[in-house]
Amino acid sequence: MTDEIMMRRTGSSKLEIIDPVSAEAFEHVPYKKDLFVVVRSRRNPKQHRLAWALASKLVDGCDFLHDSDEAMTYLKFKTRHVKVIMDQKTGKSFLMPKSISFASMTQEQFSRFLNRAIYVVCSEIIPGLPEKALRAELQAMVGSK
Repeated sequence: MTDEIMMRRTGSSKLEIIDPVSAEAFEHVPYKKDLFVVVRSRRNPKQHRLAWALASKLVDGCDFLHDSDEAMTYLKFKTRHVKVIMDQKTGKSFLMPKSISFASMTQEQFSRFLNRAIYVVCSEIIPGLPEKALRAELQAMVGSK
């Protein structure tokens, strides 16, 4: 069962499902059972699309990246959005990219990640690319201003 169901408050004590994906997920919620519900505000979906537009741009500009998922993983490593995992048997450690999902980051944390990613792209991955120009191109890619 998913715990990500987008809803909107429409009355003093009423929530309504706001999209088809959430409606489908809601079908799996047990009927007539008490549930523990966590309410949190939605993170900016336009900004999330900007991050994926940035990953797409990297795929276009870097021969070694094959798709947007790979590019996003690369960005996570370059921005140090990782955690260190220690293998208890061998004592060896390795880096694991952290999630950028809506559930794993607040809006403030995600904004910092995106700003850092744009900085890293302009300073390390595609040096000389003006940050302002990159931001404008990303905005155009997702259709927002």
